[in-house]
Amino acid sequence: MEYVLTSFHHESNIRKFLFDGIDADRRRTPFTVCVDLGMIRKYEISLQELPLLCRYLLEGQAVAAQIRILTFTEADMKGHADRRATALRAAEERRAHRKHPAGGGQPE
Repeated sequence: MEYVLTSFHHESNIRKFLFDGIDADRRRTPFTVCVDLGMIRKYEISLQELPLLCRYLLEGQAVAAQIRILTFTEADMKGHADRRATALRAAEERRAHRKHPAGGGQPE
């Protein structure tokens, strides 16, 4: 199934992202993903990231469980923040290895 963001709106501190799930026969099914905006600051998630993160959540959970309304939970946010931190550490390690190659880095 393909998920297309159709709109979003606020209710208190919750942003609701509305998606259409489009199946192979081009039938559309509405889905909603709710996000607590107060919580995203804690995990340094930007508003611009949220539609894509919500789509990933839908891709991972909605079809298998036939769920139409999901919540991007604190655990989901923590998981995203942990994956981002791991990727940053790996990138830093790669940069450090390029700056200090084995053998002292002296040309022969």
